[in-house]
Formats: sequence, C-alpha cells, structure tokens
Amino acid sequence: MELEPVSVEGTIHTFVVPPRIKEVQITSRSGLVASEKGKRASRFGIAIGRIVVRTARMIREVPLDHPLLGRGFHPCERDGNRQWRWSNGVANVPLFPLTIDDLTPVQLEIHLHAKLSSYDV
Repeated sequence: MELEPVSVEGTIHTFVVPPRIKEVQITSRSGLVASEKGKRASRFGIAIGRIVVRTARMIREVPLDHPLLGRGFHPCERDGNRQWRWSNGVANVPLFPLTIDDLTPVQLEIHLHAKLSSYDV
C-alpha cells in the first residue's frame, strides 16, 4: 500500500497510516555519493530531523538513534544540539511497538532536516 502525505507544511510531511500496519517504509529519491578514493559509494535519500507518531491516545517522538530505526538508515549525525539521520532511499519505521496498540490509525510526521532543492540524477 502506498500512502501520500495528507499534508506537507514546509519540511513536515504528515501521513495517516491505517490500523494494523506494523511498519512503514519511507521511500524517496536517492543517489550514490562517493566517499574516499577506493571506498564503495553510499546511497543517500532524505535527511530526517524528527519522527513523531500520534494516535488517539498518545504522542511519541521517536529518537533518531532508536535501535528499531536500523534498516535503511545511516548512523545519526550531529552538529551541536541538532541531530539528523539520512535514509538510503528505502527506510523502515516500525509503528508497533512504538505505539500503544495497532488497532487505531496512526498519524506519522516525518520532519526533514532541511528542505532540499530537487535535483536531476
């Protein structure tokens, strides 16, 4: 099932996820970024600055270094108090057990670290 955001306000993309969905996959454009000579290039998608999960009974900000945010994410980056995490273009966010139950719709907010210009690959 593919979901479009119900709203996009600046860098905040809000999605409504139907009940009983245990995990969502954040897909985005991505590109290969070369690093040091001789090392393999890495795939980067979007830089996420915040993830918020809301249900009728709770609001939870998911720490970007949460151990459940592994597949499809690069390690967290920091600059002072600011923190962000790059996806590789296909990142998985588990909703349950992050929510109290999986019987109600979930509002998922993805806050981009910065609004980036589109680019041609």
